[in-house]
Amino acid sequence: AAEAAARAAGSNVAIAVVDANGDLVYFHRMDGAAGQAVTSSQGKARTAILFGVPTTVVAQAGAAGTALSLTLTPSGAAAQPLQIQQGGLPLIRAGQVVAGIGVGGASPAQDEVFAQAGIDALLNA
Repeated sequence: AAEAAARAAGSNVAIAVVDANGDLVYFHRMDGAAGQAVTSSQGKARTAILFGVPTTVVAQAGAAGTALSLTLTPSGAAAQPLQIQQGGLPLIRAGQVVAGIGVGGASPAQDEVFAQAGIDALLNA
């Protein structure tokens, strides 16, 4: 669904999904997506699960100097880069962060729209 939304918008992106430990469980790079979209999408997905909020919230808090707490999970997330930029969303079930999706390669606002399309498809499945 995230890819379909990106394609409909004429964007070529990378899409990453990580589990609650930050381990990559799905990755897709659309033809024509920039190389930096690979790292960006994965970093956004990990940031979303570590903070448990959309990455745009993390970026806004950082810019405002607002303190945020995060949940460190010793696994893949601890050894990988984070991306503090709009485009990553946590998937929350029964109050628990169970996964994160990150999209990179379009504008940060578009990346978040595409990630939301992926979340919506999972929640409506």
